[in-house]
Amino acid sequence: MHARQSALLAHGAQLQVIAVHTDQTIENVTAQAVWMPADASLFTVTAGRLVGKAPGTADLAVSWGGAITRVPVRPQLHSMMWVPKRSVERRIS
Repeated sequence: MHARQSALLAHGAQLQVIAVHTDQTIENVTAQAVWMPADASLFTVTAGRLVGKAPGTADLAVSWGGAITRVPVRPQLHSMMWVPKRSVERRIS
């Protein structure tokens, strides 16, 4: 059994669903996706935007075109900034 790592997402984060079709064309299908949080008391998703409500971790199921995927999500209730490690290392060096 593999440990599942949750995605830490900031309140207000914009999520996207990108479809890669069999002919290799790419389409943003975020507006057509169905968002299904396992525990709506922790977070909801409206038009692809995460709304954090409480700390914790719950699966987010996303469905589009008959396909479904699940990812564990841990909402961050305050704003955060992610800086790539390399840019921090360059500034310190």
